[in-house]
Amino acid sequence: MAETAGETQSWKRLGELLIQRRVGLDPSRYRSRQAFCEDTGLDYRLIYDAEQAKRTNFGVATLAALEQAYQLKPGAIREALAGAPLAHAAAPQAQPPQRVDPAVFADPADPVEEWLLHPPASLGVTPEEISALIVTHRVLAQREGVFAPGFDREMRELRRRRA
Repeated sequence: MAETAGETQSWKRLGELLIQRRVGLDPSRYRSRQAFCEDTGLDYRLIYDAEQAKRTNFGVATLAALEQAYQLKPGAIREALAGAPLAHAAAPQAQPPQRVDPAVFADPADPVEEWLLHPPASLGVTPEEISALIVTHRVLAQREGVFAPGFDREMRELRRRRA
């Protein structure tokens, strides 16, 4: 399916916002996209494609990895594509981007995640929503180094919206 002119403009706007964010994280170092890629562990082509709007078919896990690298709130990219400002993750002080753990791209790591990806219809959420929550959980858990308590809150919120 072809992209509309509005969608193309949204991705170009996002790319500009991502460049501004990257440079803003460390103006002396991250004017270089290569330095940013080395520090975050993300592929240069991925960052280039996102910042230049060369492609728009990024999966949920890739968007979560981009949000982690750019130190954005989970879901910030989708919100920015809808016209919202780019929401930065709350940080007590400026810190360099952390390397993105390849595990956020992985298939379900345990039976619980596998079950969540194929929930019973009575649960009232789509597999895509659950998948997004699993990725968000993994990213948050990696950042905090512990289980992310926000995961349960997000699940309750999804169920509430579906009710």
